[in-house]
This record gives sequence, C-alpha cells and structure tokens, in this order.
Amino acid sequence: QQNGELLGRIRGIRKKFAQDMGYLPPVVHIRDNLELPPASYRILMKGVEIGSGEAQPGRWLAINPGNAVGELAGDKTVDPAFGLEAVWIDSALREQAQIQGFTVVEASTVVATHLNHLIGQFASELFGRQETQQLLDRVSQEMP
Repeated sequence: QQNGELLGRIRGIRKKFAQDMGYLPPVVHIRDNLELPPASYRILMKGVEIGSGEAQPGRWLAINPGNAVGELAGDKTVDPAFGLEAVWIDSALREQAQIQGFTVVEASTVVATHLNHLIGQFASELFGRQETQQLLDRVSQEMP
C-alpha cells in the first residue's frame, strides 16, 4: 500500500509541476536497490545522485518545525527535504507527537516531499531539448 501511495503522490507532484512550470518533468522510475541499506532510498537525476534519505515503512516521521516541546522515543534523524531535526516513531506515539508540536508524516510522504523539493531545486536542469520541442509543438498547435 505504501508503494501505491507513493506512486499516486509522484503523479500528483508531476502534474502540479507541469501546471506551475508549463512542462511535464521526466518520468520517475522506482527500483529496488539491494545495495542500499534497509529503508534507504536515493534520488537520481540523469544517473547522478541528487538526494538520499530514509523511509521506514510502518513508522511515522515526527519533524520538529522549530517549536516542538519535549523529546520522543524513537530513532533520531534529519528530515531529508529541509534538514530539520526529526524522529522516526511508532504509530502509538503519533498523537502525542502532534500534541507536542511535531509535524508527523508517513514514510511515503517523506519520499514524496523530498522528491518535490528536489524537482523544484533542479527544475532548470529538467528542461532539456525534448521538453523544449514539446513546448514549441504545443504553442504551434494553440497559436498556429
């Protein structure tokens, strides 16, 4: 189910990007890489790693936006998209974390948010010759 949610989120990210930027970013491929540690992921663009992180299925990432109060039991980490302090927690602590002021998100949201951040950051590099041609073709159809 997590994979299905992630795929849906990625479709939404690409669609929103196309609406905002005027062109559809390249297709996103998801592959299992047994060389990576468990729960780790990498985001590549044109074969080069532009981001990496950890997404623990079945757990929640409690992100401290800067004003959370107290500590949470779990695995301390850093939010991969924005570099904020965070903790991987079990679902039983989810409500407590929200009360303490943490932003709590599921694993698929962590990956999707990171991807969205990187697509925005590298938007100019995603616009290549093929995207230029598609945009010109669309303009010539709409304004012959």
